Amino acid sequence: MKVSVKLGVEIDVCTPCSVVWLDRGELEHVCDNSAFVSSAMNQLVDSITRTTSLSCPTCNDKKLSSVSVVGTNLSVCVECQGILLKAATLRWFRERKQQAKQRKRDRNVLSEENDPSVFPIIEILYTVAEIAATFIH
Repeated sequence: MKVSVKLGVEIDVCTPCSVVWLDRGELEHVCDNSAFVSSAMNQLVDSITRTTSLSCPTCNDKKLSSVSVVGTNLSVCVECQGILLKAATLRWFRERKQQAKQRKRDRNVLSEENDPSVFPIIEILYTVAEIAATFIH
Protein backbone atom coordinates (compact mmCIF):
# COMPACT_ATOMS: atom_id res chain seq x y z
CA MET A 1 0.00 0.00 0.00
CA LYS A 2 1.10 3.53 -0.72
CA VAL A 3 0.64 6.23 1.92
CA SER A 4 -1.06 9.37 0.62
CA VAL A 5 -1.96 12.50 2.54
CA LYS A 6 -5.19 14.39 1.95
CA LEU A 7 -6.38 17.22 4.19
CA GLY A 8 -3.78 16.23 6.76
CA VAL A 9 -4.98 12.62 6.93
CA GLU A 10 -2.70 9.74 5.97
CA ILE A 11 -4.58 7.23 3.86
CA ASP A 12 -3.08 3.91 2.83
CA VAL A 13 -4.12 3.21 -0.75
CA CYS A 14 -3.67 0.13 -2.89
CA THR A 15 -4.46 1.42 -6.37
CA PRO A 16 -4.30 -1.97 -8.16
CA CYS A 17 -6.72 -3.46 -5.61
CA SER A 18 -8.86 -0.29 -5.39
CA VAL A 19 -8.91 -0.29 -1.60
CA VAL A 20 -8.23 2.22 1.16
CA TRP A 21 -7.01 1.31 4.66
CA LEU A 22 -7.59 3.61 7.61
CA ASP A 23 -6.28 2.71 11.03
CA ARG A 24 -7.80 3.87 14.30
CA GLY A 25 -5.58 6.97 14.55
CA GLU A 26 -6.47 8.05 11.03
CA LEU A 27 -10.18 7.61 11.78
CA GLU A 28 -9.79 9.76 14.90
CA HIS A 29 -8.01 12.43 12.86
CA VAL A 30 -10.82 12.42 10.27
CA CYS A 31 -13.43 12.96 12.98
CA ASP A 32 -11.30 14.96 15.42
CA ASN A 33 -13.14 13.11 18.18
CA SER A 34 -11.82 9.90 19.74
CA ALA A 35 -15.01 9.29 21.75
CA PHE A 36 -17.02 9.40 18.53
CA VAL A 37 -14.67 6.91 16.86
CA SER A 38 -14.76 4.66 19.95
CA SER A 39 -18.54 4.56 19.79
CA ALA A 40 -18.49 3.78 16.08
CA MET A 41 -15.83 1.09 16.36
CA ASN A 42 -17.59 -0.57 19.30
CA GLN A 43 -20.70 -0.62 17.16
CA LEU A 44 -18.81 -2.27 14.31
CA VAL A 45 -17.09 -4.86 16.49
CA ASP A 46 -20.43 -5.79 18.08
CA SER A 47 -21.90 -6.33 14.59
CA ILE A 48 -19.23 -8.62 13.13
CA THR A 49 -20.72 -11.48 11.13
CA ARG A 50 -17.69 -13.49 10.06
CA THR A 51 -13.93 -13.58 9.59
CA THR A 52 -12.60 -12.91 6.10
CA SER A 53 -9.58 -14.38 4.33
CA LEU A 54 -7.95 -10.92 4.19
CA SER A 55 -5.07 -10.07 6.53
CA CYS A 56 -4.89 -6.79 8.40
CA PRO A 57 -2.35 -4.44 6.75
CA THR A 58 -1.30 -3.20 10.21
CA CYS A 59 -1.37 -6.37 12.33
CA ASN A 60 -0.30 -8.68 9.45
CA ASP A 61 -1.08 -11.97 11.21
CA LYS A 62 -4.68 -11.06 12.13
CA LYS A 63 -7.58 -11.71 9.78
CA LEU A 64 -10.09 -8.97 9.04
CA SER A 65 -13.71 -9.43 10.04
CA SER A 66 -16.76 -8.64 7.94
CA VAL A 67 -19.55 -6.41 9.17
CA SER A 68 -22.66 -5.16 7.40
CA VAL A 69 -23.48 -1.46 7.69
CA VAL A 70 -26.75 -0.22 6.18
CA GLY A 71 -26.58 -2.47 3.16
CA THR A 72 -22.88 -2.74 2.47
CA ASN A 73 -20.05 -4.83 3.91
CA LEU A 74 -16.89 -3.50 5.53
CA SER A 75 -13.73 -5.31 6.55
CA VAL A 76 -12.57 -4.42 10.06
CA CYS A 77 -9.62 -5.46 12.22
CA VAL A 78 -10.82 -6.20 15.74
CA GLU A 79 -7.26 -5.87 17.07
CA CYS A 80 -6.20 -2.43 15.77
CA GLN A 81 -9.70 -1.22 14.77
CA GLY A 82 -8.73 -0.28 11.24
CA ILE A 83 -11.16 -0.39 8.30
CA LEU A 84 -10.52 -1.63 4.76
CA LEU A 85 -12.79 0.04 2.20
CA LYS A 86 -13.18 -0.92 -1.45
CA ALA A 87 -13.63 1.76 -4.09
CA ALA A 88 -17.20 0.61 -4.72
CA THR A 89 -18.01 0.97 -1.02
CA LEU A 90 -16.56 4.47 -0.93
CA ARG A 91 -18.65 5.45 -3.96
CA TRP A 92 -21.71 3.88 -2.32
CA PHE A 93 -21.27 6.04 0.81
CA ARG A 94 -20.69 9.21 -1.22
CA GLU A 95 -23.87 8.59 -3.21
CA ARG A 96 -25.81 7.66 -0.07
CA LYS A 97 -24.76 10.89 1.63
CA GLN A 98 -25.95 12.93 -1.35
CA GLN A 99 -29.25 11.01 -1.39
CA ALA A 100 -29.75 11.53 2.35
CA LYS A 101 -29.18 15.28 1.97
CA GLN A 102 -31.66 15.42 -0.89
CA ARG A 103 -34.31 13.45 1.03
CA LYS A 104 -33.90 15.74 3.99
CA ARG A 105 -34.34 18.82 1.79
CA ASP A 106 -37.27 17.31 -0.11
CA ARG A 107 -39.24 15.77 2.73
CA ASN A 108 -37.53 16.90 5.90
CA VAL A 109 -37.99 13.42 7.38
CA LEU A 110 -35.75 11.18 9.42
CA SER A 111 -33.90 8.56 7.47
CA GLU A 112 -31.82 5.63 8.70
CA GLU A 113 -28.73 7.86 8.47
CA ASN A 114 -30.23 9.90 11.33
CA ASP A 115 -30.98 6.84 13.47
CA PRO A 116 -28.75 7.12 16.57
CA SER A 117 -28.06 3.38 16.48
CA VAL A 118 -26.25 3.63 13.11
CA PHE A 119 -25.20 7.28 12.98
CA PRO A 120 -21.61 7.24 14.35
CA ILE A 121 -20.15 4.88 11.78
CA ILE A 122 -22.23 6.38 8.95
CA GLU A 123 -20.86 9.86 9.67
CA ILE A 124 -17.29 8.57 9.75
CA LEU A 125 -17.71 6.66 6.49
CA TYR A 126 -19.29 9.65 4.76
CA THR A 127 -16.26 11.72 5.70
CA VAL A 128 -13.78 9.00 4.74
CA ALA A 129 -15.51 8.53 1.39
CA GLU A 130 -15.17 12.23 0.61
CA ILE A 131 -11.49 12.33 1.55
CA ALA A 132 -10.58 9.09 -0.25
CA ALA A 133 -12.50 9.94 -3.43
CA THR A 134 -9.47 11.57 -5.01
CA PHE A 135 -7.32 8.47 -4.50
CA ILE A 136 -9.62 5.70 -5.72
CA HIS A 137 -11.89 5.95 -8.74
